[in-house]
Amino acid sequence: MATPPRSLGKNMSGHILHSDSRNMIFHCYTHWRNREPERSVEDTSKLVADMLGVGERTVFRVREEV
Repeated sequence: MATPPRSLGKNMSGHILHSDSRNMIFHCYTHWRNREPERSVEDTSKLVADMLGVGERTVFRVREEV
């Protein structure tokens, strides 16, 4: 039996996030960090969380994984 994809918590709607979602969160976060380096890490995390409809804790965990 195949193992299910590794999940990273849930988004605000309660849906489980998988690797594609983690990749999207990470790329979105790095895009905004590079685009607006004057913005703090916390502000960037909040922006990405609001934009993608996930919790700030989820963005933090994605950042910590890398």
